[in-house]
Amino acid sequence: MRYSDNEKITRDTYNQSGGQWMKTHQDRDYWLCEFAIFSWELDRLVGKKGKILDLGCGFGRDCKVFTEAGYEYVGVDFSEGLLEEARLLNPEREFMLANIRNLPFGDESFEGFWAVASLLHIEKENIRKVLLGIRNKLKKKAVGLIVLKEGEGEMIDEGKDWSQNGKRFFAYYGEDEFKAILEDCGFDIIGVRRRKEGKTTVWLEFFVQKNARLKQEIRKLLNAAVKEYGA
Repeated sequence: MRYSDNEKITRDTYNQSGGQWMKTHQDRDYWLCEFAIFSWELDRLVGKKGKILDLGCGFGRDCKVFTEAGYEYVGVDFSEGLLEEARLLNPEREFMLANIRNLPFGDESFEGFWAVASLLHIEKENIRKVLLGIRNKLKKKAVGLIVLKEGEGEMIDEGKDWSQNGKRFFAYYGEDEFKAILEDCGFDIIGVRRRKEGKTTVWLEFFVQKNARLKQEIRKLLNAAVKEYGA
């Protein structure tokens, strides 16, 4: 698997400090409200529990929430260290080492996806390609949740608040900025929530659905016409 320099920095941090990371992020209920919304939308729009892809699953914290609710669960992450912990905590579940930019699944394999605090480690120049790749793995009308950090630009965070060697790459987004990206990549936006954590962090939560390919092509044609002839 090929990784960018920023991905290598982030992956190495999780490999080296995965145990410490796990100890400080044990709360299974942290995303429980988001899971309730996600599950309700999936049942409403897709009509069945289905197979869920957890993108950037880490040590598998959210695995039991899905499996106890009756979903078929698959977790992927690029950190071998975190995946070792995930398999110990959930020995009967499927976890795979994979790069989000090159997912090892067939097209239309999943009814839903869960990308909580994972796509924020992807460079902005690559995010559209990643989202299109995710879209290809989703079945018709599939539902997803993407959680990012609100802000501007990109940076390497030194991570001194939780690790002595905690450098990680982050891409920050504004709500309208990421909405436009999602729509360009063939996702309808079901809803958006803002969730504040501490004094500085604001999570942006995007609940999305894979839209019809025809609708996506119409949007592309309209965007091209606007660029050609003006608004």
